[in-house]
Amino acid sequence: MNGFSFDPVFEHLAMHPSIWPMFKELTANRPRLASGSLRVNTHLDNKFLNVHSAPEEWDDVETPRYFVKSGRIYCDFVVAFFYLSDVHPGDGGLLLIPGAHRSEFDKPVSFYEPGPDSSDPPPNPAVTNLTAKAGDVVIMTELTTHGALKWKPTDRTRSFLMMRYVPQFVGLTDENLPFPIPEEVTSRLSPKTHELIAFQPRNVIKNIVKANVPIIDLAQNH
Repeated sequence: MNGFSFDPVFEHLAMHPSIWPMFKELTANRPRLASGSLRVNTHLDNKFLNVHSAPEEWDDVETPRYFVKSGRIYCDFVVAFFYLSDVHPGDGGLLLIPGAHRSEFDKPVSFYEPGPDSSDPPPNPAVTNLTAKAGDVVIMTELTTHGALKWKPTDRTRSFLMMRYVPQFVGLTDENLPFPIPEEVTSRLSPKTHELIAFQPRNVIKNIVKANVPIIDLAQNH
């Protein structure tokens, strides 16, 4: 669940300069890292992951949200998949329905369901299987309908870090969020990352946001 803390290189990805401005923008300059899990899929332990999204699974209709106001995009539950290995066409892995985060209608219950023994459904023109390469990052909102095809290669794994970002004022009482990051993990994080995972009220802007300079030397703090 907290694989991002395994090495400073992984921790660095949480505020990597290529994506840090996006997380600040989408959370109105109030980002908080809620979790950073390391995932590895093999052909032995992987099965089709049914397509789903937050509106289908969460009872709270107020979150997550996606809207544009005064020319600025706001999105309060953001997921980033940092790929550590290549995904080629036909391998399987992450799939989604582009534009689903803006839908006003629920997904039909029977849409894109698995076949016998949890086999992959047949291809559908509305569904896109992403073939990211090592070093790529896929950023999406929890509103997006997504799932995963079975991982098929027998000689390669699908490895990635999944980071979840939420507004800094979203509390621990929210049952839809991962459990708090435990002390044995936080004790080895850099001061900058401590600030990133910290809760703050709406009227506070964190120093890591005010700096407007991505933090690229996290390893020096370890």
